[in-house]
Amino acid sequence: MISRWVFTNLSIFADKLKQLYQVFVIYMPQLSSSDGKWFVVQTKSRCEKKVYQQLIDAGYQAYLPLQTTWRVWSDRNKKVELPLIPSVLFVENPDVNKERIYALSGVYNILNIHGKIGVVRQVEIDHLRLLCNNDIAWEQVDLVRYQKGDAVEIKAGAFKGHIATAIEDMNTYRVLLKIESLGTGFVVNLPKNQVSRI
Repeated sequence: MISRWVFTNLSIFADKLKQLYQVFVIYMPQLSSSDGKWFVVQTKSRCEKKVYQQLIDAGYQAYLPLQTTWRVWSDRNKKVELPLIPSVLFVENPDVNKERIYALSGVYNILNIHGKIGVVRQVEIDHLRLLCNNDIAWEQVDLVRYQKGDAVEIKAGAFKGHIATAIEDMNTYRVLLKIESLGTGFVVNLPKNQVSRI
């Protein structure tokens, strides 16, 4: 009687463990400790998945970060996977033959910075994988740096629509709101997502 109970509970436990392992393997990204380098392939609009599949079929190690979102149409709601960064995917090893990549249908360009292939570090790819594979709240922000004296527009909050002058870039943007008719101004710290360059 006891052995049957132990056997039954052990088999249930083993099944649960298998399910947990499958969930772990499917949803947890494989974080690499290698020093792999990647480069950016820019695609034509809405060709990311097609180019990704062509790269995989051609034997390249490619990564296309996707986000799952809901799209609403007049007659239905549908869960769809869209590229996290539109028109961008990543290919490992910047030393591969790029002529074959340019020949693929839907490829627009390979990102160059100052005449050299732009390199993306493995840790940055790992960050993208974590972001895409976990249900965490996130908001994409541009890493725009403002120079002292740049004119900026405040996009949200109490000062929405006002034009200000950037003073310095810290964890938040410090901007100067001028009231020229009075010959005075006010310095305000605003979150980075509330400021845009004019």
